Amino acid sequence: MSKNQNPDKLSVFIKQVWSGFGFVFGVVSAVLGFVKLAEGNSGLFTLVLLGVGIFILLLVCIFYTWFWEPELADKNSSLVLITNAESRFKSQKERKEHRRKIRYLSRLGLFIIPILLLAVFGIYRHHVQSPAKNFIILVAKFEDSNSKDYSVTQEIFSHLEREMNSYSDVKVEKLDKSLLSIRAAREEGKRKKAAIVIWGRYPIIGKIVPFSVNFEILNQPPEFPELEPAVKGQSQPKAIDQLTSFKLQTTLSQEMTYLSFFTLGMYRYFEEDWEQAIDYLSKAIKVFKNIENQFISDSHLKLVYFHLGNIRGRKGDYQGAINDYNKIIKINSKFYHAYHNRGFAYAKLGDAQSALTDYDLAVKLNPESATTYYNRGLIYGRDLGDYRQALANFTKSIELASDDAQVYVDRGNAYQLLKKIESAVDDYSQAIRINPQHAQAHYNRGIAYSQQNEPEKALQDLQRASTLFQAQGNSANYQRTLDRIREIQRI
Repeated sequence: MSKNQNPDKLSVFIKQVWSGFGFVFGVVSAVLGFVKLAEGNSGLFTLVLLGVGIFILLLVCIFYTWFWEPELADKNSSLVLITNAESRFKSQKERKEHRRKIRYLSRLGLFIIPILLLAVFGIYRHHVQSPAKNFIILVAKFEDSNSKDYSVTQEIFSHLEREMNSYSDVKVEKLDKSLLSIRAAREEGKRKKAAIVIWGRYPIIGKIVPFSVNFEILNQPPEFPELEPAVKGQSQPKAIDQLTSFKLQTTLSQEMTYLSFFTLGMYRYFEEDWEQAIDYLSKAIKVFKNIENQFISDSHLKLVYFHLGNIRGRKGDYQGAINDYNKIIKINSKFYHAYHNRGFAYAKLGDAQSALTDYDLAVKLNPESATTYYNRGLIYGRDLGDYRQALANFTKSIELASDDAQVYVDRGNAYQLLKKIESAVDDYSQAIRINPQHAQAHYNRGIAYSQQNEPEKALQDLQRASTLFQAQGNSANYQRTLDRIREIQRI
């Protein structure tokens, strides 16, 4: 045996031991992390377990695929001597088959690990961005060493528990300690897997109580409406007799119940669970109407009606949506979104004049809304046949937001109906530049080219439109396009 063989044997032995230990450690770490993530635990420890486990498994698979050389160990090994030829042949065959399987599995691992990473990312994104199917509302102690126990915590907890009792997807829990910061509330909420954490304090200072309440929402979607400062920890001086008379406890428990129903309704709204969202939001309205001396102003109620109206519109109940938007306007006559969405609902019901009136009011309240100008242009052009007004509104919409292909298509249609074919072609071309897959833009430009006596360009666009319509499964437009192609070809 040469002097340089020992280091080779030692190196191979270390690699084999490391790879075997690494594989076991990687599998255990990845499986534990994946199980924790699947259970809803998306904390740092879970992510570290997953990251370390997957990284080590990846290294092991790379090692066995490209760097593993067990044949070198066989060549340098003198520890085992098999004298029987048949036994030696059988042993070599078994080793060869075993190594072939290991290399096959390592290559398979290089394929599976990216899929595992995608699955981990999907589950993590779901837990971080989406609310849980079952909600936990956590109520922390309001009472501390500086306040007498006036049953504030108990009243909030009891009221919530009574109101939520009929909902199988909601559980109210009491936290037997007070919280002093948003960070502490969020950490406690994550630990308890809560969707909402309610906490606050009321130190007694003579006859005045600087009362504060916090309604903390975990995993809040980006579009979630901002809550008022009064329920985000803002200190509010209250007379001590409001506590002794139990008025404050009653009002606060009702408001926290209202906000809980509103929040649960909004979660379901963003999940597009319309029936459950309607149930929660309707319940929120019912609770709100019984509250006196609210921490939250009446204007917050417009948000409930607004989302209820949007849900009814999504479900095709346009009259129900209009009724909700009417209630918003009674609360706040300057709420632009109510006029805009009510106009849309009127348009869906075929009441073009009422829709136009609402869009006019919406434009006055928000002259920078490209969507309102666009919708008003549709009313003028599609329903009232006033293509000049339609053109003016589409142009204004493009000035405010020039990256929407559909607006260019509709303005092109207005130009075409006004016999301004060259301008129509320009708009259809711009729509195609923005979205090359816009079948209607290709079709309309093909028709415009045919009107300009450019059959080759017309056929090219119409053939492209037919391909896109067919790919979309739009059989009616596909057949219509083929008819126009045949018509042009006959000419």
